[in-house]
Amino acid sequence: MRNLLYSLCAMLLMVGCQRDIFPNDLLYRRWRATDSGSDYITFRTDGIILYGMDGALRTCCGPRFFIRQGSLLNFRDAPAKPLPAFVSSDGCPDVRCAPEAGWLIRAITADQLVLQTSFGKR
Repeated sequence: MRNLLYSLCAMLLMVGCQRDIFPNDLLYRRWRATDSGSDYITFRTDGIILYGMDGALRTCCGPRFFIRQGSLLNFRDAPAKPLPAFVSSDGCPDVRCAPEAGWLIRAITADQLVLQTSFGKR
């Protein structure tokens, strides 16, 4: 009986362990940007990035799709997905952009997200 109790406690402890260093659910919401051309940036769980308070702001060079790989937001390998209907997708035909590889999550809490871009800015 004692062995059964110990086994049950060990199983509960293993199930309760969290493997991720960064809490996954903190990223997926709207953030107020302090050092960018957009006032707000929204990271959706389906890998789409939206800009502006309502998510409908058109951006010429900002990334639109990402794959989260731990603390890295990878833009290069992210597949294109259909954008919501309220987002203008006509792009900026006269603008040539250098695509970024990704952004590094330096810190994430319930009220702060610190990102480092591939150009070394924070």
